[in-house]
Amino acid sequence: MFAGLRKRKGLCWICLEESTLNRSWTRHECGCKLDIHKDCYFKWLFDLNKSSQQGKWAPDCGFEPFQDELKRKICNAIDCHRDFQKTIPPTEMIGSLPLFWEFWAGTADMSVILIGNILGFDSFVRYPYVQAELPIEIAPCPQCKKPIVAKPVKFTSTSWVLSLAYRLKKIISGATMLTVLAFSTLNIGKWTFKLGLWQLRCLFPEKVLRTLLDVSTTKALDVYGETMHGRMSVPNVTQFLVFGFPLYLIALRGSFPALKKLQWIYSLVFTVRAGHYAGKSPNIVSNIVSAANLLVLFHSTIVSPTLTRLYELMVKSVRPYFCVTSDYMDIFPSDEYANVIVETSWSDVIFESTLWPLVGGLLGGKLFDAFVWLQDKLSYQCTPSGSPNEVRMVFNVLGCGILSVARQTFNLYLTYLRIQELKQIQETFEECPQ
Repeated sequence: MFAGLRKRKGLCWICLEESTLNRSWTRHECGCKLDIHKDCYFKWLFDLNKSSQQGKWAPDCGFEPFQDELKRKICNAIDCHRDFQKTIPPTEMIGSLPLFWEFWAGTADMSVILIGNILGFDSFVRYPYVQAELPIEIAPCPQCKKPIVAKPVKFTSTSWVLSLAYRLKKIISGATMLTVLAFSTLNIGKWTFKLGLWQLRCLFPEKVLRTLLDVSTTKALDVYGETMHGRMSVPNVTQFLVFGFPLYLIALRGSFPALKKLQWIYSLVFTVRAGHYAGKSPNIVSNIVSAANLLVLFHSTIVSPTLTRLYELMVKSVRPYFCVTSDYMDIFPSDEYANVIVETSWSDVIFESTLWPLVGGLLGGKLFDAFVWLQDKLSYQCTPSGSPNEVRMVFNVLGCGILSVARQTFNLYLTYLRIQELKQIQETFEECPQ
């Protein structure tokens, strides 16, 4: 019985095509037993809005600019993944604070904008988004004249990867904003210190951290980090390394100018401290840090410009409805093309940079276990000069590097899928008469 329902035929009353009902169809919810293709419905909705606006454009401007703007608005209205290219600015997040914080939010608004601009955070939405304010958002049924659906019809995505990534992105954004708001009511210095120390422990063993942080035991830092006086008693370089590590990871993941400068200062201080390590393999820490710095430099000078150029070509190939691009006009800074189709918001950067050491350490642990297993299975034996903890540290850093490559590869693939979806949405209205 259910198999028969799933294979039920439908007849589109616009194009008169009969086929099996699936997600590309819409059923009338007004009570009339009618079916319609979503593509046919979108074109019909476009014609209804165009007819309702006849005579409202300036004769000297012509009708074509108005029709292009209408197409952009309808594309925005039917786009099921339009929040991919949207980010919530920090000032809007402050506006979501409880009512009893309204006075504080109002007085702190300008300071937040100033601090955000200094650090490189955008205070406003970056791109000119199209508002979905259509004269007719839901088409009326031709028989009963009632709205054919209760909510506006959306384009059906054909990629489950894109849909899953979209849902995860919204969950991550909401969870990160709630977490930031919650921690803003607590002792920020204390929790930032704890966060930096926790992230360092995810990657480096205790013996290495004692040298890097110049302490007899890192457990003492747990005690000092509880109070302001305790944190002030910690040596300045140690404070810089602990407090700066979360910002260093944010600088690696994001594109904030001020933090990029801090990134290289932090790397220099970290490299100097790594040279003081005297373990079973004295040069292992400095070698790891130097290799990481070289890879970061290679990425910023070679990989990043190459990816930017690739993203630029992808953006101009689709000419997305939410921004105007052409082959001869560049409306975005050269380093922002990666964020045009799939926006990497500040909440994404904070979430990913916070969990990066943890997930990288877990992946490094699996790689280390695989390395040990291969040693047992293969006749060829590779005996590292370092201790097990030092070798595990190498795999932890390697795991973070693999995660970074995987994240950029996935973002490139996600952008490709999104571009294919945008092309399908925009091609729906290409055949509409002028």
